[in-house]
Amino acid sequence: PEEGLSPENESDMRKQEAYAAEVDVYRALEYMEEEIVVLHSLNYTNRQCKLFKQDFQYDSENPNRETGECDFVVIGKNYVVIIEVSDVRIDLSRTTNRRLSIAFKKKSTLR
Repeated sequence: PEEGLSPENESDMRKQEAYAAEVDVYRALEYMEEEIVVLHSLNYTNRQCKLFKQDFQYDSENPNRETGECDFVVIGKNYVVIIEVSDVRIDLSRTTNRRLSIAFKKKSTLR
């Protein structure tokens, strides 16, 4: 755990960081030049999961049981992209300034 934080507080802090990362992704998607539809926090069923993941162990007894949630579904004219935002904390002791500046330059080109 982070120094001085209880396990409950650390869990809350991680949830807040994950939310902030999702906001960053959504804001980046706002700068797409083409028209897209963005769905956030989309729940999917057992049956729907099988459509995209062929090795998924399909439960035919409960096809409409909620199986999971994806952070974003982006629908463009000729494509669909599913985005799962992961832990994106940056450990500055292991990341060079050059890598950070490249990442921020790439992000700013989305605007």
